[in-house]
Amino acid sequence: MSKQHILDRLFNAVIMYRGKHFNLVTYGFLYALAFFLVLQLFFTNWYRLGYSLSPAFLLFCSIVVPFSIPLGAKMLYLLYNIKRLIKKPLEVINETGYAFFGSFVGIAVCGLLIGRYFFPGQGIRILDMVCLFLPLGQILQRIGCATYGCCYGHPYSGPLAIVYKNPEAKAFRSGGMGNTPLHPTPLYSILKNLFIFVIINIIFIKFPYQGVPTALWLILYGTLRFFVDFTRFIQPPYLLGIRITQILSVIMVLAGLTVLLRTELIIYQFIFSFREGLMNSLSYIPYTLMGSLIMLLAYGFHSKELGHYIKTKK
Repeated sequence: MSKQHILDRLFNAVIMYRGKHFNLVTYGFLYALAFFLVLQLFFTNWYRLGYSLSPAFLLFCSIVVPFSIPLGAKMLYLLYNIKRLIKKPLEVINETGYAFFGSFVGIAVCGLLIGRYFFPGQGIRILDMVCLFLPLGQILQRIGCATYGCCYGHPYSGPLAIVYKNPEAKAFRSGGMGNTPLHPTPLYSILKNLFIFVIINIIFIKFPYQGVPTALWLILYGTLRFFVDFTRFIQPPYLLGIRITQILSVIMVLAGLTVLLRTELIIYQFIFSFREGLMNSLSYIPYTLMGSLIMLLAYGFHSKELGHYIKTKK
């Protein structure tokens, strides 16, 4: 099986299940799987630190958190498209579009709420335990982007060029990039997140200090996203050739540096082994599945008309 065949298969697998009145896109299933993986691993390490998980906390993680992630992403998408939203509000709201940076805001807000109401003063620890595994979830998310055909790259004829041949892929049906060699931007993002995961965990093993995972994730993600976005075929430059997403990436880096400079040298003390934490987290799978279902409903289900929640009248 050739490299090109593998890339073509990955970048064209849009529909996972075709129903009579709806489509389940592969993109949404992988988002739900990413949420399941990250939350289970968060439960694993939170238990290892010696914290007990109350039913109220578990329900917050399985209902409020998965609701906040797509909500934040949707709100930022609408803000990106504010001019169109003003002119045709129902049309824009009905689009199954999301903006990644908005989902990060949703995660951060939930982390701070948890630190305020469930574990007072532990907000940064919540974010740390999420950031240790967040890149793994982002790898699955970006595989989802590859299958759906969003976040596609500029025209490119190099050795890694990919071609969207499936008319259902977003790059083909709405981007006008069908059968055109493009930068495999989602692949760059997959490799970016794999690199971030490895670096954060290697450094954390040697320097298990509070605030380090969060700061590293903000700095590394913001820096690498800034450069990857030069290959993306997205909205026109915002200022001096810099896109809105790149400006947000710079803000992330500055936020990460602030966390790193202000963090106290408090070392993490894990009471239980990773295996013990993982085995304990199995009892919380029903809660995680509940949250994953919310993510699947938000990201996975389209009408028979791809790209819309409800089929529009022609």
